[in-house]
Amino acid sequence: MSAAFKDLLDDFNSMMHGDPRSALSSAVLLPDGAPGYTVTKDTTSPARADEIRGYASAFAMVLAVRCGEIFPPEG
Repeated sequence: MSAAFKDLLDDFNSMMHGDPRSALSSAVLLPDGAPGYTVTKDTTSPARADEIRGYASAFAMVLAVRCGEIFPPEG
């Protein structure tokens, strides 16, 4: 696994699991207006959702290419 891919994976895992590394990306405004952190479903931060979608898309593409390498089409 390349270092760049490992960094990407670490960032994605941090966003998904709410570890300290994700503190900046998981900051939200709570219903009372106070700042807080989310480690669960966050429906108030579309930019964060777009970032997670970007990471997920990249991983899906890598997996699809890798599957094609491991299981080449017959013919």
